[in-house]
Amino acid sequence: MKMRIVLVLAVLMLAAPVWAEVLITCTQVGDTNEIEISYDATGEPNFVRALALNITSDAAAITAVTDLDPNFDIFPGSIVIVDGNVTDYGTPIADKNDYAPGSAAYNGTLGGLGTGGVTIEMGSLNDVPVMSGKICSVFVDCNDTHIAVEQNAVRGGVVLEDPEVTFDFNSPGVDVTCGDNGCFPTDPAYAVQRATWDAYVANGWDANCWCAAPEGSGYQCDGDADGADSGAFFYYRVYTGDLNMVMNNWRKKQNTAANNGADPCADTDHRDSGPFFYYCVYTGDLNTVMNNWRKKDSNLAGDCPRDDASMGL
Repeated sequence: MKMRIVLVLAVLMLAAPVWAEVLITCTQVGDTNEIEISYDATGEPNFVRALALNITSDAAAITAVTDLDPNFDIFPGSIVIVDGNVTDYGTPIADKNDYAPGSAAYNGTLGGLGTGGVTIEMGSLNDVPVMSGKICSVFVDCNDTHIAVEQNAVRGGVVLEDPEVTFDFNSPGVDVTCGDNGCFPTDPAYAVQRATWDAYVANGWDANCWCAAPEGSGYQCDGDADGADSGAFFYYRVYTGDLNMVMNNWRKKQNTAANNGADPCADTDHRDSGPFFYYCVYTGDLNTVMNNWRKKDSNLAGDCPRDDASMGL
């Protein structure tokens, strides 16, 4: 009788589903606005083939998704295949309008960059299974926030090589507390300008004029060096006050104010002149002012700062 019970238990154990865990961790990099998203499936009898995840921030916009895991280099939501050939590998960030335009509730996809949530889709065709690693880095604007990761069920969630394996999904998220990084963006799209901005700050300058409102005017990169319009009666945003700022800082270099350094507000093109002199305020800044001479707020976008690519850097 005992032998029969043992045999029955053995059969039931073999027939029971295999349980495993996929752990998603979120780790803030120092006191920056970068959060690393990683996965660990090393306890599984199987491995991850695809990920469809919702990454959310409850109090800050997500501004970039970078440093992607090269093992997950298939982006099923946006890859383009023509006549059997890949013509565009696409992006891991899912378009909320893929399935039903304007209906995020239907397709389960979050708003994307510049909002509080992104949906990423990444797949792997590797022959050798990878059981753990970093999925990506996400960047948020510098508000304290909580980052959470959940499966996007509509788009498949976490997909294992063996669909018969049942697993627990575990992602505790992380509270992000940004240090005092200032008002200028710190995500990779602004890296070149950010390095210059940091140099001004290190020299003791208040470089907030480069930032969006309310710290800056939002027009500095279009020539608003003095941070004000011309007043009545014309209210030109770019006018003689800005030209005077540029001329007063003409051919000045990085240094402190006491050592006759360049005022960052006059550096409207956010770059130096390059070799051999590296003037912070030079012809590029003068051109910015002249190209927008006597323009009013209604004639300008007011969307400064713009990323490095938009600034031609």
